[in-house]
Amino acid sequence: MSRLRHIVIPDYPYMVTTVPADRFPVFTDPADAQIVLDAVLHGRSPGWWKVIAFVVMLDHLHIMMIPATLEPTPGHAAANDLQ
Repeated sequence: MSRLRHIVIPDYPYMVTTVPADRFPVFTDPADAQIVLDAVLHGRSPGWWKVIAFVVMLDHLHIMMIPATLEPTPGHAAANDLQ
């Protein structure tokens, strides 16, 4: 998987949008949307990011957040293991 290049500005908000393949409506079941909600909110507790706003739609997710650090977190390592 290639990495997208981006500019890193400390304490600056990021606007992230993610869409599943073919815009498949993966969040029609409230239980599935709750998994995403829990994941977004989970990162606030250890201080990994500050959530400004987010919305979970039927076929995509928008989140505006401020990363707390530029250092890799345990979540980064886990995600890299999946690639």
